[in-house]
Amino acid sequence: MRSIILVILAGLVTACSSLYVAKHSDEPHGYFETKLDDKRYHVYYQTYKNMKDEDMFGFVIKRSAQLAQSSGYSYFALSHKSQNVEIELIEMPQVMGSTSSSGSDFLSTQTHIASPGYTLEMSIKTVGAIADFSGEPQDGHVYSVQSVLNN
Repeated sequence: MRSIILVILAGLVTACSSLYVAKHSDEPHGYFETKLDDKRYHVYYQTYKNMKDEDMFGFVIKRSAQLAQSSGYSYFALSHKSQNVEIELIEMPQVMGSTSSSGSDFLSTQTHIASPGYTLEMSIKTVGAIADFSGEPQDGHVYSVQSVLNN
């Protein structure tokens, strides 16, 4: 029974940690930031996956703590929280079929695509906040880098 509980807990931790990733290229998923000056960043988390706003803001807080730590600060403040939802329409081609042929040294497959196929509607949610390392929070909350990164 104890080993089953440990396996379930490990699975939950792995599932959550796979959501905390850096955003790469055009995929609308992950954290990213814009440097405003030496002590301030606009930190974002974006996803097309079904996530709660609180969880997304948790990733903004975590990324802000990492940036503060890498800049040598022990505390940071978050202010100007924002959230945005965009609907993106993606044209998906319709695959009509494929043919294969083989020669003496190769195998070739050709796919026939009819365009347009159908339109996929994707909801992309972005949350963000300004992380300030100056120690002078305006309208935000102050966080300890160590307490954020240890949780």
